[in-house]
Amino acid sequence: AGDSSGARQPTTITGDLRTPVAVTFLADGALAVADDAALSVTVFEPDGSQRWTNTERLVHPSGLFATPDALWVTDAGASRILQLDPTTGTIVDTVELGDDLRPSDVVVTEAGTLWVSASADDLLLHLDPIKRSMLVVDSISGSPLEAPRGLAPDELYNLDKDGGETANRAAEEKDVMVTMHKGLEDAGKGLQNI
Repeated sequence: AGDSSGARQPTTITGDLRTPVAVTFLADGALAVADDAALSVTVFEPDGSQRWTNTERLVHPSGLFATPDALWVTDAGASRILQLDPTTGTIVDTVELGDDLRPSDVVVTEAGTLWVSASADDLLLHLDPIKRSMLVVDSISGSPLEAPRGLAPDELYNLDKDGGETANRAAEEKDVMVTMHKGLEDAGKGLQNI
């Protein structure tokens, strides 16, 4: 909402948020919030009122990505990625990753494939939800991955909260950017283009 000058005014969100860990805007301007303590995802209307909270408890929601017709949620504790209807919160699809993979974040490419970071596993996953195929990436240009975290589509440079250096790598596919967190003892945090 704007005032008479057209400036956007802050909106107050009315809901019970405990530990928000990820946010994203939906195509219609609504805000989706993953809440780790509440084990849920809640969507708020642009006016701040609550649209829905998912009814299925999540084990550890950690990443969100919105496409025009879906909201994708990583559930690290259940080793899965959920595709939700952004209007109702209904689960449309579930991509099971296996018991030992813990997804941190997700990006959906224009082709409909998913890039998933699994920071606790030091891996990136490239998934095709239609074919149910998965490519596991454990290194880039011969260097092992170390706790890949946030993902951003194309060339949106999004550093993790600790900051870092931007490291671009020439690649055939420039689908996604990934933040790399090598630990506090190593200041070499940054981005890799994959």
